[in-house]
Amino acid sequence: MDLPFKLFKFIFCTLLLINSILCYDKYVPSKRYLHNSIIINDKLLILSGNTNTTDYEFELFYLDLSKPFDNFNLTWTLISDKGLPVYVWRSTSVLSLDNSTVYLIGGFMINKETNEYDYSNLIYTYDCLTSKWSKPVIDGDKVPPRQNIKGVIENSGKIYIFGGHNATNLTSFSGVSFNDMNVLDTFSKTWTNLNISENLPLSCAEYAVNILPNGTIIYIGGVERASNDTNYILVNMKKIKLFNTITYKWSQMNATGDEISSRLYFSSVLTPDGYIIIFGGCSYYNGRIIRVGVSPKLAALDTNKNPFVWTTKSEIKLFNTITYKWSQMNATGDEISSRLYFSSVLTPDGYIIIFGGCSYYNGRIIRVGVSPKLAALDTNKNPFVWTTKSEVGAPPSIYGHTANLYNDYMIITFGIELDTNKYSSQVYFYNIKSNSWVTTFSIEPPTPPTRTPTPIPTPATPTPKNFKWLAIGLGIGICAQLSISCVFVTIIIVRRIRGSSVIETPGNNR
Repeated sequence: MDLPFKLFKFIFCTLLLINSILCYDKYVPSKRYLHNSIIINDKLLILSGNTNTTDYEFELFYLDLSKPFDNFNLTWTLISDKGLPVYVWRSTSVLSLDNSTVYLIGGFMINKETNEYDYSNLIYTYDCLTSKWSKPVIDGDKVPPRQNIKGVIENSGKIYIFGGHNATNLTSFSGVSFNDMNVLDTFSKTWTNLNISENLPLSCAEYAVNILPNGTIIYIGGVERASNDTNYILVNMKKIKLFNTITYKWSQMNATGDEISSRLYFSSVLTPDGYIIIFGGCSYYNGRIIRVGVSPKLAALDTNKNPFVWTTKSEIKLFNTITYKWSQMNATGDEISSRLYFSSVLTPDGYIIIFGGCSYYNGRIIRVGVSPKLAALDTNKNPFVWTTKSEVGAPPSIYGHTANLYNDYMIITFGIELDTNKYSSQVYFYNIKSNSWVTTFSIEPPTPPTRTPTPIPTPATPTPKNFKWLAIGLGIGICAQLSISCVFVTIIIVRRIRGSSVIETPGNNR
């Protein structure tokens, strides 16, 4: 009688496993670029973007940064199916001061119902508490539609939008460009177009923007043009546009330091110690994207100095045994990530060879590989020069991605790979303190911000795209389990009855 029970147990567990697999629906977002990303209370929220699918998508999803994971096994959470009010890309998104509202502004907008371009609303807002989108009524000056913009918010709750491009021809995407500054007051819900003529920059788009604690907005890179009849040209990365939000005046600063190739479609983050770190991007010439990698892919602008200073070099400490004096040299060449516990040797021809090592953060060893593992420092040259054969862990050359600052990490999201011209769904992590790219992400929560935190809403249960087949599979599995259970129960009852009859029959005792 043990055989029926074992067989029943085996079939039941097998069907239960099949049902679990059928009912599991892990959300995998489409690959995209020219999207937006915002961090709200340890959650990296992804909005909009131009996807690699033929159908328009409206999903809103996030990555939980409070849990450890690696960038090859990401667990995305879908907040609500078809949550965005429009299919939009080349827009900007800004988080309110109290972390309660996301402002989605500008971009190419496709109507959700008609699948046609619709610029009837320049702004949409997302309530993080109720997980609802709305079309706010904005008074004040009229602001034309535009794309390729970035926005920042200052401490009084005003969002600043500079320049941009409005494609009036949706086949060639040619159109008019802007060099105006528009201010959205998030409290009074009004637009103001600032009437400025002094030191006004050229029309500009696809720049990177950050705002310093003193209220100065910094615009870096992108493309600009003198009139709508000419082609865009790349902006010199050392020509920094500055806008003072107190005096409403423009100025320009000529940054010094390392040479940084001009670019557009790149990302930037402002660190707490005053460095603007940029990554990626692509080149541009005569109206076309040049699909070659920019150099360097990663660079930092020190805004603590006047003028600002671009750096891509490694710092070398020197001690003179004759004069007993210390000095410091900024080595050139390849990027070598910071490390400790590595080995080094000095060759007879003046090369210092280093190998291995590990990273370090917040009093702990970070057990991930350094990049590169093997490097050489040429001490025959002045300044010294680092050389390496590989970029272990570094992302490929990409553009149209986003970057967010989370604690000591810059998080790179999605984009297009220049080498393959393919959309990416990858996420990369750069440790700013250790100057290394890592594949695993597990850190202590960041220092609480000065803004009043507002929790992101509990994700709504999405309707799976393959719900029909999941339901059919679940139904078949349950019916099969019930049928098999009934059959085995019947067999057991019959066998027990027969067994009782055999014991009690007098003839069988002979």
